[in-house]
Amino acid sequence: MIKLWAWGGVALALLSGCGALQTGVAVGKVAADEVVQAQHRQYDIDLVSEAALNTNAQQVPHALKVVLYQLSDAQAFTQASYYDLLSNDQQVLGDSLLHRQEQVLLPFNQARLASKMAAEAQFLGLAFFFNQPDQGDGWKMLIPRQALRLLRATQIVVGSHTAVSSRDQAQALLKAQKAALKEAARAEAAAAAAALAAEEAQEKAQAKAASEAAWANKLAQKAAEDAAAAQAYAVEQEAKAAAKAVAKAEAAAQKASLEAERAQARQAKEAARAEATAIKQARQDQKQADLAAQQAEADRAWAEQAEAAALAAVAVPQAIMTVAEQPLQAPMAEDRQ
Repeated sequence: MIKLWAWGGVALALLSGCGALQTGVAVGKVAADEVVQAQHRQYDIDLVSEAALNTNAQQVPHALKVVLYQLSDAQAFTQASYYDLLSNDQQVLGDSLLHRQEQVLLPFNQARLASKMAAEAQFLGLAFFFNQPDQGDGWKMLIPRQALRLLRATQIVVGSHTAVSSRDQAQALLKAQKAALKEAARAEAAAAAAALAAEEAQEKAQAKAASEAAWANKLAQKAAEDAAAAQAYAVEQEAKAAAKAVAKAEAAAQKASLEAERAQARQAKEAARAEATAIKQARQDQKQADLAAQQAEADRAWAEQAEAAALAAVAVPQAIMTVAEQPLQAPMAEDRQ
């Protein structure tokens, strides 16, 4: 366990003369008493962690739990083991424990423990609960009240398994942390600039893509309009062609109908002519038949007359002779009529 026994001193100005020296000593004593009383009323402890803070078996750093105790007596804290304070610190420290403060320390970082000191507190005890604590007492620290700094904080460097009070190490570690923070800030700024540039590039790319997409959409829309116009034109042309074909077909049908009507008229005319010819022929045939019938009738009548005459001749020879003297002529049909 690390014990710090440091006493603050007060520089006194040298005054000329014995009385002045005594007065200066008195004033210096009063000022020193006030300083001691002031530093006893509060504490300021800076915890500075290394990058390899609280490493485990795989050497991976972890956050560290730190507990500060205000103690009226140091005996219980000095005798307490790591597991006593970790599991049941308040019961182990008993009446010597006046106040308890807990802090979590991150790797390669810093934290401050600051508060008012209890009037009865004579010591500050710090317990560092490492994953793998030091085999000795490097995991805890006892600071007498009188050893606390007045004008600046007490600095403690916390490593992988132990804690040590060293201003030089703390300052060096703080400088390294500041440099690392500065480098991290520079890297973060560079990353932010790169991210901003990437975002701007992405926005430009998106804007370009959007513009190209809009242009492509415009071209596609124009192509669609052209296709629609072409289709409409094709439909119109098809309609015109169909109408023309229909008109042509109607004209052809009309012409065919007219030709049919003309043919029908010719046929009717021919039929009428044939019928008239047939009627005329029939009339002529009928007339000839009638003439033939009349001739036959005349011939029959003449035959009857001849037969009658023959009969008369037999009966009256004289009459026959008379008839014989006259020439026999068959009368023509016209004469008989």
